[in-house]
Amino acid sequence: AGNVVHVHDLVDFVSEEAEMAGKSAARWLKGETVKSPIFDFTTGKRSDTRFNEITLGETDAVIIEGLHALNPVITDKIDGKLMKIYISVSSRIYDRKGKIILNKRNLRFVRRLVRDYKFRDSTVDNTYKLWKNVTEGEDKYLFPYRSNADIRINTIHLYEPCVLKQQALPLLENSEISDEYKSEAAKLRKSLELFEDIDIIQETRDYYKEVFGVELTDDQASAIFEPNAEAGSGF
Repeated sequence: AGNVVHVHDLVDFVSEEAEMAGKSAARWLKGETVKSPIFDFTTGKRSDTRFNEITLGETDAVIIEGLHALNPVITDKIDGKLMKIYISVSSRIYDRKGKIILNKRNLRFVRRLVRDYKFRDSTVDNTYKLWKNVTEGEDKYLFPYRSNADIRINTIHLYEPCVLKQQALPLLENSEISDEYKSEAAKLRKSLELFEDIDIIQETRDYYKEVFGVELTDDQASAIFEPNAEAGSGF
């Protein structure tokens, strides 16, 4: 079993968020019960009414995830077995001539653009605004400590732009975008237009049939990417 503490990346300071996560993890490992606030991404702040009350079992693990997770402000407070993992896009995507089409941050932004629109009620303009804070926070609080990681994992999937472009391009083309971000958005549109579409629903159906011998309907395949409580019914 795992318990996840998210040190949210909407802030550009370490002290409060990281300090809280480090102290909470240290208390969990001592067997204490800790009441932790839940961060509400739709409002951009902690909930005043929703909390997680967590006590670790003997075989449980704590996962501290987020922008500040490798910062010594957190890790130095934890006594015990600690595995530090740096997980991020570590590769660029090039064309046949060796020109970069999408750099590491481009791809991560496309992921965030689609995610924030679908799950965090965020406009394209707001995602660009927050992204500036995220990248500044990375430069200050993440990159200086990534060498502390015991393991580094590259999360790139080369097919991603072929799938995400189908949702990202309409957002970039049809949304109101501030003048500050229009040039960047136009460049990103041109880059995404270079990728062919992949029918991820059909690919998923083919995969399940070949590997598991299960024939999914389009609705069942779609539910894998937008799961709900009834997503597994009828499988």
